[in-house]
Amino acid sequence: MTVKPARTTNLGVAVILAITGLLAVSVWIAFLSGRAALILPVWHQYLGHSVDPTLARTLLALATILVYLAGCRVFYPRAAWLLVGWSVIGGVAIRLAVLALAGEPLPLLFACSTGGCAGGWALGLKLTPEMLHQWPELMPSFLVKYPHQSVSAAGWPMLYAGLIQALEHAPALSNTLSTLLRPLQCASWDFNSLSDAQVAGAWLGITAPFWSALTAVPLYIYGRMIGGKRTASAALVWLPLIPAAALFATSPSPTYALPAVTVAALLWGGMIARARGRAALLLLLAGALMGAALVVNLSLALLLPFCGLLILLRAAQESWPQVGPVLRRTVTVGLLFGFGLLAVWGAYGLLTEHSMFSVIRVALGIDQGLSLELSFLGNIGLSAWDFVLFTGLPLCGLAFAVAFSKRRSGETALVAALGGALLVFFISGMARFEIARSWAFFMPFVALVGATAYVQLRPAVRWALLAGQVILLLTIATTFTPQFTQARWVPNYDEVAAAPLPTSVMPVDATFGDALRLTGYQVEHQPGTKALTLALHWQALRQTDLPYYFSAVLVSPDGEVLPGVDWQPLGKQYPTSCWPPGRPVVDQIELPLGADAAVGDWWLSLRAFGIRGDQSLPPLEVTLPDGTTD
Repeated sequence: MTVKPARTTNLGVAVILAITGLLAVSVWIAFLSGRAALILPVWHQYLGHSVDPTLARTLLALATILVYLAGCRVFYPRAAWLLVGWSVIGGVAIRLAVLALAGEPLPLLFACSTGGCAGGWALGLKLTPEMLHQWPELMPSFLVKYPHQSVSAAGWPMLYAGLIQALEHAPALSNTLSTLLRPLQCASWDFNSLSDAQVAGAWLGITAPFWSALTAVPLYIYGRMIGGKRTASAALVWLPLIPAAALFATSPSPTYALPAVTVAALLWGGMIARARGRAALLLLLAGALMGAALVVNLSLALLLPFCGLLILLRAAQESWPQVGPVLRRTVTVGLLFGFGLLAVWGAYGLLTEHSMFSVIRVALGIDQGLSLELSFLGNIGLSAWDFVLFTGLPLCGLAFAVAFSKRRSGETALVAALGGALLVFFISGMARFEIARSWAFFMPFVALVGATAYVQLRPAVRWALLAGQVILLLTIATTFTPQFTQARWVPNYDEVAAAPLPTSVMPVDATFGDALRLTGYQVEHQPGTKALTLALHWQALRQTDLPYYFSAVLVSPDGEVLPGVDWQPLGKQYPTSCWPPGRPVVDQIELPLGADAAVGDWWLSLRAFGIRGDQSLPPLEVTLPDGTTD
């Protein structure tokens, strides 16, 4: 049923755009004056942090958004499912373009996915049945290194561990995926000891922008059920322009919008289905997905009151003012939804040998929240401001207009359930920190509510509101980067390279396996230290997945074999796993000659070998220029 809310007045739109413009200017003033706390009380420490957007990247982000809007102009509202696909593509592209303002997207996504802040991949690498059984007891120990996992069930580590096990059976795919990632952590010894499947498993988190952009699919389905095709299509136009979705793209939080909206779509579909069997199945699936989502992250528990209000309000729409049928319908739907949820929790308990209720008890004890030392009203105001700012003032303005207009059918329940849930959370004090990131899964519902007003506006007014949203998004994106990375970036060779030796370079042109080429060497006798300085001139033939060790054995002119010397090139500061293919690298090492070094021609035996885990691998086979091997 198509919803027709009261028309948003031109004066209201003008006020929304004026406030948006004032805010954009204020953000830049705060950025330039160092008074960011006035605009972003929670996030001000990130304003300008690591942001150095070039003009080219800023224009690329703007161009990406404009191309997306041009596509929306073509598809809206005629080609609905093409618009769905375009919203997904545009969502990924805009997230990556905004992320590029802070740095290279792949390294940023990789660092955040594998860092301790998220923790799912790191714990998934070492997840064992014993860890699963003891998970509630282990949660407090994760607080410092893996803070998000300290207040969650084992869902994320289990997902990563399952993916890694699957990739172990696809070695070709694992090798391809891991090869793209190994250069990003080439200087990390622990990382280089991982298998291809373990490294490739990180792609689950790296593809977070794609998973969050997929929210467009269930949002369109849900929007059509409650507001019709035009409203659902309009929500898709707005979805990729929500600032939180782009600014927190490296965090798992925006991805939770996908299960959140899917739960709502399944729940609503079950409540309006005419066939009892289909209705029961959809309600059970909604509950099961809700249960699985809570296993992954307990912050989605905030979705439960929202779903409860949806159930109650839909029952009231069907049977009001008859209280008895309303209660019976509410209880029936709630029981089916709850049974699906508890079924998943039961399966989780059988698999892990601990219950979700024990996880919740521990999480409530750990998560005491981060107090901002604000008054009651100050806390409410800060939380609401954080949510509105990162949802987008133009979009929230449309949603507010709908909230205070006459409504009917599904939109009434959505507006009341969303508004009621958010109001309770703000007043209760639960919203205390990082609302824009933690509650990003509520923002697609705001887009759907705002879309019911958007479809009633004249085209020129629609474009003006979209322009305001884009300006706000780019303003924050060019001054603010909440990318929580714990990355060890590729070291700089020029900073660790030794001073060149004055002696001439002796050509060699020997290859070590398919990994390295020794192009030449230099030697210089050091009488004072009774040592020989050896400079090896290398080139990597490919991006190696191991930091190879070198080993040298000197043989004196009288045949005495000196003890071998093993070492990592450039003092472990620039391992072979960091060497770009084709770039010359010179590695120097001092080899002791002994107290009474004989005068004459010395022989040098050189080999390269790798270590995977605790086991040394065979040395790389050496091929000399004449084709002989050693």
